[in-house]
Amino acid sequence: AQTLISLAERVFEKHAGPVVLKLEKAVGSGTDLLTAVESAAKLAKLTIDESKARDFLAEARRLMSA
Repeated sequence: AQTLISLAERVFEKHAGPVVLKLEKAVGSGTDLLTAVESAAKLAKLTIDESKARDFLAEARRLMSA
């Protein structure tokens, strides 16, 4: 989870707060990490930047499958 949080901070920079919070909440509640990543990417797409959200989701999926 920390790797995904670091990824979000790198991709979204100063706008990463809501995405990081969503990931942290998911880890704390036992939510499936892939579901949390997809939800965080959707939030980012709507509130930050669509292309950055796509990049985040692709990289997060790659990291999770490694």
